[in-house]
Amino acid sequence: MLSVRSILHLLSFILLLPSLVFACAFVFLGRAIAQHSLLGFFLQLLADASWLIQWGMLAAVAILVLVAAGGFSRRFRWLAGLLIALLALVSGVVVAGLSSSPVTLSGALFFSPGLVSLGIGGWLAVSEWPGSHVSAAAA
Repeated sequence: MLSVRSILHLLSFILLLPSLVFACAFVFLGRAIAQHSLLGFFLQLLADASWLIQWGMLAAVAILVLVAAGGFSRRFRWLAGLLIALLALVSGVVVAGLSSSPVTLSGALFFSPGLVSLGIGGWLAVSEWPGSHVSAAAA
């Protein structure tokens, strides 16, 4: 039977995915644009795609599956929540830092799923921390 915390972890994981994909795209495109020529741009994209096809995509999917599955284990839920919170924080910083315009109120709506994911992941990490009294009282 699934607990509410497991469902919250899955929700935070699903909310994290769009901002994580967008941040990765920003990083890859930023590396390609830094080549300062059209040929360099395409060669860098080709090199990144080659790396992704060989090992990057396999490692990324394996890590994401482990983080998603960790939320269903009471023992590792704190770690999975912490990883979700860190990934949400890093992806938000990357997108905000690499964007060409400042973040406005209308643009801040894009960050709301990541902020919700950061909040849920952080709460799960704190409440499920090994030896904490909050998880024993709430369970």
